This record gives sequence, structure tokens and C-alpha cells, in this order.
Amino acid sequence: GNYTFDVGKTAASFTVSGQLNVAATYTLTLPRSTTLVLGSGARANIQGILSSENDFTVNSGNDVAVGPDGYIIAGLSTTKFTLSDGATLRIGSTAGIVPGTSSGGASTGNIRFKTLSYGQSANYIYNGSAAQNLGEAFPATLLSSGSLTIDNPVSVTVPNTTVRNIGGNLNLLRGNFITNNKISLGLGQLTATSTLRRAAGIFTGIVQLSNWYNIEYNGSSKTTGDEFSGTGLRSLAVNLNPG
Repeated sequence: GNYTFDVGKTAASFTVSGQLNVAATYTLTLPRSTTLVLGSGARANIQGILSSENDFTVNSGNDVAVGPDGYIIAGLSTTKFTLSDGATLRIGSTAGIVPGTSSGGASTGNIRFKTLSYGQSANYIYNGSAAQNLGEAFPATLLSSGSLTIDNPVSVTVPNTTVRNIGGNLNLLRGNFITNNKISLGLGQLTATSTLRRAAGIFTGIVQLSNWYNIEYNGSSKTTGDEFSGTGLRSLAVNLNPG
């Protein structure tokens, strides 16, 4: 079923202080007269479709999960999507996050807006059930307070276009992270700001540039991989379970 949240001719906003859920096969439409605000610490779980004719902002401390077949879409070509620094986006689409087009939002991916702003200090979690692409809209640089988490049982692939600089933590929880030699860890400072935390999964591809970074192994026994290919490796911490 579909639901349109319309307050009439008078513009108004409503605030979600807990969790907003849009179930699979359902559509929630927010017309121009209605603005949705995610309150402090609020979460959203979008398995269906959320359509907004107003700008949609995920604020610091908010946590928005979008399922494999779900998406947030602009109701108007002028509507903007913003993922603020300190916010978390959980990405389930096989296409990842995709740039808008000259005429509007993309036809694939979890976020479908012409104008997109993805924070360099936000947290990105790829947790689809099938193989995923990072997506061309993923920021070129994540700062030290941002993070990228791979939590996909199959794989996540980095586009073979430009090098992405991960200045914060890169967390490998499961699956194969296929970098296409397009991932750099660290931002070049003398103090390493980036730590690759590998609980499970595999890092595939040469680490680019000579920035400083750390490696931390957690969980069960490990076989080292391409994460050691970078020339700026500063430290290795091994915190494996006994046995």
C-alpha cells in the first residue's frame, strides 16, 4: 500500500524521535507541504520507497538503513539529499550510491536525487545480501572521523575510476572487498589516522599512495592479504580469539 502524508496548504514539519519504518512494497510520499525531520538519534529503516518533495537531510547521530530493493527518491528535480558528517547510512542496493543525472536522480541505487551531498566524516555501511558496487557517488575522501564498513557475505567492489582515500577506519566484517587498486588508506599525515580492522573477509588489491595506516586483526585465525601492500604501513595489532 501507499501513504501520502499531506497536511494541506499550510507548510508543516513532523519530527521522528524514534524509528521510521517503510516496509517493502510500501511507498511513503511527502509532498511539498510536509517536511520530515529526523530528530536527535533517530533511525529510519527504508525497505520500500520514501519519496520527498522537500530536501532530505540525515543529521549527525541519525542512522538510516535502506534495503536491497528500497530507495529514497526526490519528488522534485530541485530536491537535495544530504548525509551530514557524523550520520550513518546503511546501503543495501547492489548498485551502491549512484550520482544524479543532468535531468534528475539515478534510476538505480538507494539514494535517487539529482543533487547529492555525502559527508566526508559520515559512516558508510555496505550490508547487502548480494554482491555490491561501492558506487560512483561515494566520496573521494573520507576524513579521520569517517568510516567505511564492509558487511556483505559476498563482495563489495570499488569502481575502477578514481582512487578513494579512506582517512578513517575501514572495517571488514565479512565478504571480499575488491578495491581494483583504487583504495588509499590514510591521509598522508605523520600520525596514522586510518586503521583497517579486519574481523573477517578479504582485502583484494594494492593499497595506493604512501600514506600512514594501521592494521588490526580481530576474530578468528587470519591469512594475511593485500592489505600489507601499502608502503605506509605503520603498525599491526593482532587480537585473535584463542584456538
